[in-house]
Amino acid sequence: MTSTQRVEGINGIINKYVNSKSSLVECFQGIQEFLCNQTAKAEYRDWIESLPHTNISTTSSERIFPHVIKELKKYLTMEMYFIQKAQLDISLEYNATLIPPEDYEVFEEDFVHEVNDENNQDDFAQISLRSLVDKVDRTNIAEIWRITYLTHKSNSSPHFVILLCDKSHICTCLMILNRGLVCRHFFQVMIRSKQAQFSIFLIKKRWFKIESENQLGNPETCNNFDNQNQEFVDINGQSSYAKESTVLDELRNDSYLIDDINVKINIRHLYSNLFGLGRKIAQVASEKHRSDILNVFNEILEELYNDTNEIADESNKTLNPHIVKSKGRPQNKRYKSSVEMGTKSGGSNTFVQDNDGQGSSQGNRCSNCNATNHNIRRCTAPCKLCKKEGHTYVKCKGKDAENDD
Repeated sequence: MTSTQRVEGINGIINKYVNSKSSLVECFQGIQEFLCNQTAKAEYRDWIESLPHTNISTTSSERIFPHVIKELKKYLTMEMYFIQKAQLDISLEYNATLIPPEDYEVFEEDFVHEVNDENNQDDFAQISLRSLVDKVDRTNIAEIWRITYLTHKSNSSPHFVILLCDKSHICTCLMILNRGLVCRHFFQVMIRSKQAQFSIFLIKKRWFKIESENQLGNPETCNNFDNQNQEFVDINGQSSYAKESTVLDELRNDSYLIDDINVKINIRHLYSNLFGLGRKIAQVASEKHRSDILNVFNEILEELYNDTNEIADESNKTLNPHIVKSKGRPQNKRYKSSVEMGTKSGGSNTFVQDNDGQGSSQGNRCSNCNATNHNIRRCTAPCKLCKKEGHTYVKCKGKDAENDD
């Protein structure tokens, strides 16, 4: 790429100077000036790359947290590894101060803000220290650290990291609860405190690789799983074991949701794999005219149906029907009074009794006989003016005579 750009640059100089008005000396001087500029730029790039502070955050975090990065690469997916690695890099931009135990009661500092931008939520406390301490028993607290940015930063607030006696922790940014990842504030405390130790079990299992999650769940194949104890590593790589954190699990309180989500994800993966395999089998079998494959699939399908029937017979659970809620207020939401019991929902049709004693609902009323369920054009009653049958008062001759008078 560099050689191609260099040739294009020389061609541009030749096109500029090679004409009827220029000389060969001017063209040579232009090429020499272009080559000198390219050499100076190359020397400047080499000098920049030789500086020790190039990518200082990345290289420093790899030197300070080598054991943590090794665990992250082993268990996390590639996308989640880079997200968690960014927290390690940014942790070097903060400063941590230990709060003495006697100041727990009198500490009144509170910096809780409502932030709409998701990218800045980690720099603002999502819960106050007093509220967080109230949720955790004081006997479970080992240390409390105050985390601030190295320089003044308007879009950040102090954070507090509570180190628990079971080697777990919780921060006021609530990243370990909301996202299931370890925040940058804890890694800064990990540099300064021996009580702060990292464990891969602090990260939610939904961010693990599938094979790593299965390995952690199998005590026979997991090296750092000993008698249901979790392995913790300090900044120097020294390992220690502790029982599973009950305080952090109570605060998370979503294990049943995670299990349900994992089951649904596994079902979708199984469906996609079977669908793809079925298409390949159908294509290859049709090309090779293997009609016997249909019998194999029919036998498998019949076996699956039999298994489904057995499961349905074993679990006789009566579930509530699926109800779809329509818009507006339900019709039976309001109890009707005694005077409304015979009325319909519209309120315009009421129950009346005709002259012949037959009851009917009030609808179209005839103007000739004052009956319902028909109009004057279909009325068969005598005329209300002359009392004769065969016509109504609309076509009555007596009506015309009365009008003449």
